Amino acid sequence: MQIDGDADFEFHDDKLGFKRLRITSFTDSYGAISGTSPQTGYLSKYDGTSIGWLTTSNNIDAFNFSSTNFYLSVADTDSGWGENYTPSSDEIKAYFNGYVMYQDGGGLYTSGTKYFAKRYQGIGTKGYLATGVVVENGSGTNQTTCPTNKAYGEDTKHYQLYYELANPTTETIATITPITTVSGQKNTISVTSDLGSIKSATITFDWAPELSIQFQKLKYRNGMGCYKGCRNI
Repeated sequence: MQIDGDADFEFHDDKLGFKRLRITSFTDSYGAISGTSPQTGYLSKYDGTSIGWLTTSNNIDAFNFSSTNFYLSVADTDSGWGENYTPSSDEIKAYFNGYVMYQDGGGLYTSGTKYFAKRYQGIGTKGYLATGVVVENGSGTNQTTCPTNKAYGEDTKHYQLYYELANPTTETIATITPITTVSGQKNTISVTSDLGSIKSATITFDWAPELSIQFQKLKYRNGMGCYKGCRNI
C-alpha cells in the first residue's frame, strides 16, 4: 500500500531524535495479519531505501506491527518536528504528502511561526535547511499554512508498505504475448523478488520444450511449483 496523507496515522510518543507514529486497528482496517514478526511486512521510504524492523523503542527509521496496530518511527530531521514537539494530525498528513516543517532560520520546529517546504525529489532548484534536509527552493518554500495537498501531485514519492494479509488472496495474471523459446538451446524463466512476504509463486504453461525455471531471492522456496501441462517439473 502507498502511505500518503490519507493514511490514518496519529502521534504515539516522542523519543530522542525521532517520533513514533501509529495506525490503530491496522489489522482490522487493512486486512493485515496480526503478528510481531519481520516476515509479516516490508517497508520502503519515499527515497526507496528499506526501513528496518523496530526491535527496540529506540530505533529511528523503523516499523513494526504490535497486536493490531502499525508503528513507524520518523526522524526529527526528516519531518522537521523538534524535541518535545507533538505534531498535529494535519502536520503528520503533510509529512506523508511530501512536506518538511521548520521554524525561522530553517531549524527543527519548537516554537514560533511554522514554515513548510516541499521535500526535494529532483524537481526544481535545491534549497537546504539548517537541519541539512534538501527542499525545493521555489514556490513550495516558506509556506506558513499547513499544506493539505500532495507536494508534487501524483508524482509525489511516498512510503510503500507490503504486508501479509490475514486472508490470502489469489491473483491470476494472464500473459498477453506468448513466450518464445529457442529450439536446441537452454531457455530460462527467472522469478525474482526482494520481498520476504512472498510465500509462493507458480508458473503454469501448456507446452514448452527445453525450458528451465530459476527462482532467486524468494523467501520460501518449497512452496513453489512449475508445471508443464499437468506435470510438475
